[in-house]
Amino acid sequence: MIDKQQLTSGDWEVLDQWLWVDHKFGLIYFMGLRDSPLNSHLYVTSYTRTDSGIIRLTQNGFSHSVSMNKVHCFSLLLLFSIISIINLFIKECTMFVTVYSNTQSMPTCQVVSLEPTADFVQPVPLAFLVEPARKFVFKFCVSVNLCLN
Repeated sequence: MIDKQQLTSGDWEVLDQWLWVDHKFGLIYFMGLRDSPLNSHLYVTSYTRTDSGIIRLTQNGFSHSVSMNKVHCFSLLLLFSIISIINLFIKECTMFVTVYSNTQSMPTCQVVSLEPTADFVQPVPLAFLVEPARKFVFKFCVSVNLCLN
């Protein structure tokens, strides 16, 4: 049996790229444009607690591309027996990798651990991979020929 439950509301978009479900803690992770129509973020909400609200897990002021250690929810439905075996060996929805940037900064890669607490989920940065900004030095050689009569 499939149960339908509204988890979001308001004038903002939930992106249909990925959806991650953590059945152990009753959480759904998704990408959306809640804080700005220009910046995509990772959000989490509970499908078991109605008072949980929606929490942004990625840093504001940047647009994020996220990959989580979880099988896509549609794959979960199609490959349930295989995923059950994988679940025995892999802890799911425990960390994500985000590549983020804005118009003033180079793309940065960050690994973040997700630690469920009594209140909700606490994102804990584990590592950064930062490409050093390359400074381009242009040398202009100007040759001026003056013709004097």
